[in-house]
Amino acid sequence: MRPILSVLNVLGALLMLFSGYYVLPLATALVYGEAESLRVFALCAGITLAAGGALVLATWRFRRELKPRDGYLLVVFPSPTRSSNRCRVFPPRAPP
Repeated sequence: MRPILSVLNVLGALLMLFSGYYVLPLATALVYGEAESLRVFALCAGITLAAGGALVLATWRFRRELKPRDGYLLVVFPSPTRSSNRCRVFPPRAPP
């Protein structure tokens, strides 16, 4: 069980890092005055940061150097979430 928890700790740190990647879309939405996009990107960044922070705090005691076999878990854990691109924030637009 401990190898899984240490991998979840690294995964949480990666999520926190990825939440920083919302800065560019946030800045772009701010420059172009798109209030709805700004709200959505800020919400997504906050959710990603909170989820990563929760994972890191919950597994803080189990931090350790990862072994090569733990790398497989790090790759396999998020794979079911990668295929869930059906979730859309904006509804599809009707063709003109």
